Amino acid sequence: MVETQLPEGAILHYLPEKKLNNKKLSFAYNFFRLPLIMGELKRLLREITPHIIHAHQITPYGLWATLSGFQPFIMTPIGSDLLVLARKMKLYGIVSTYVLKKAALVTGDSIVLNETCIGFGAKRENVYLIQNGVDMRMFSDNVDKAFLRNRLGLCNGPIILSGRTIAPLYNIDCIIKAMPSILKCYHDAKLVLLYYSFEHEASLKALAKDLYVEDAIVFAGHVTYEEMPYYHAGADVSVSVPSSDSSPCSVYESMACGTPVVVSDLPWTEHFIRDGQNALVVPLRDPSAIASAVIKIIGERELKEKLKENGLATARQYVDYESNMKKMEELMENLLKNSLRRSAS
Repeated sequence: MVETQLPEGAILHYLPEKKLNNKKLSFAYNFFRLPLIMGELKRLLREITPHIIHAHQITPYGLWATLSGFQPFIMTPIGSDLLVLARKMKLYGIVSTYVLKKAALVTGDSIVLNETCIGFGAKRENVYLIQNGVDMRMFSDNVDKAFLRNRLGLCNGPIILSGRTIAPLYNIDCIIKAMPSILKCYHDAKLVLLYYSFEHEASLKALAKDLYVEDAIVFAGHVTYEEMPYYHAGADVSVSVPSSDSSPCSVYESMACGTPVVVSDLPWTEHFIRDGQNALVVPLRDPSAIASAVIKIIGERELKEKLKENGLATARQYVDYESNMKKMEELMENLLKNSLRRSAS
């Protein structure tokens, strides 16, 4: 289990929630535990006396915040809670509408997510675009690019990075299936997989073995946040091809490190991703297209340089952590001022 890394001064309180492997069962089980959960949450609110509640992820955290009756309450969906679960499951959709209508402020990290929030009942004037952001001091083109090669003992061949976890949503199997074609052009290429959950590791290793590419894949597992810049910077190409996404930090981190990215063709890319300019966009679950994109980036120097420079500019313009958190801070301050004004009148 990965330990939660907290910033200095932050205090973590646990509510009596129990997570089960099955999302539907977990939701149902904790739904029946609501009286216990809400009792503890309300006790904490009386003890802490916060100025704002900011919930991340609609179910269950947004639901709990809404049921607490506390205002002002900010809701930030994480992406799949609204883009996938709320659309697939009627009960999740009902809960999402209830929560979004009650929130004083809603923030999302992509235009498609914000429009979906509005579609589920959030008031357009209460919805704002705030990127989770990238720390541009940590993730930059100046990071040591030899660290990754030295750490993993890799030769001088191309390095392909997947910084997403290995759950089915992220289509890591498609990246592995792209490797035989990539290896035909670059026999010494290596695919480095990073992930924090090991549930699907065995099946992916079996797939790599079946395709005779197991020697070309490094199942690196979990690395610390402090090490991530070195992995992004040390790669020749970063591949992120999930079936659903909102605004992927791992993609932006690679861009900020000057590493070209290959991404799947999803609605979030319509915001500021331009195919062939700051990234290569490939169809969903298409190993052949992934292989072609990776081979193209490695083999075409001018394209690689263009993607690098435009990717750096994109990261600086849109996803700088400091500027996005300044916007968030201003929204919170205005929310509090309005709340105090209403209370006084």
